[in-house]
Amino acid sequence: MIPKIFLIVHCGSWIDGYVSNKERTPQQAHNLGSLMAQLHRHSSQWNLPQNFVRPVFDENLFRIALEAFYPAVTMSLVLPEHYKMLTVAAEKIVAMMKTLGQTPDVWGLIHADLHDGNYLFYNEEIRPIDFARCGFGHYLYDIGESIQYLMPQVRPSFFEGYQTIGKLPDGYLQAVEGFFIMATIGNYSFHLSNPEEHKSISDDVQHIAKTLLRKYLEDESFLFG
Repeated sequence: MIPKIFLIVHCGSWIDGYVSNKERTPQQAHNLGSLMAQLHRHSSQWNLPQNFVRPVFDENLFRIALEAFYPAVTMSLVLPEHYKMLTVAAEKIVAMMKTLGQTPDVWGLIHADLHDGNYLFYNEEIRPIDFARCGFGHYLYDIGESIQYLMPQVRPSFFEGYQTIGKLPDGYLQAVEGFFIMATIGNYSFHLSNPEEHKSISDDVQHIAKTLLRKYLEDESFLFG
């Protein structure tokens, strides 16, 4: 069945397309990676307007998000030992961010929320929408935020698509895994105020503590596993 076409208002114009609830195919993941690289290339070449102010996805914002998530422990949604794992991972991620630096080739204006509900399909084209969260951050953070919504088996196709347009730095996989966890913590913090999200947060933290966090802290790759 052909999905219904939605008309989405974006930047004062109508965008034709539809949101798909199906798992992404390798080709769709490839196209998404290519789209993100195009956005990053545009960001690196765009002259910012005067007095342009947007959020900054840096160490300070990350620490604020982690601290804001601590009430999950006092509400018995998250075990203290699992929160401790998050804090140890956070220090490792912060150290990685400092190593990357903020030079124009790795840092700029990013979408910061390109999940599967924030882009539309129109024929074979993927069209980004909802730039409400856009701000300044590492391009690899943008990838980590987006790729967490893709199944592990199609994530290599995302990177292949990205590299048809943009260049990825050495050690990008390890950095993306750190930003993947950083984005996950940010999402937990954001949704914690909604009681309807509590069970899913609790279940998810238990899962990632036993899988992703454990591997990350032991320097094992988890992105494709």
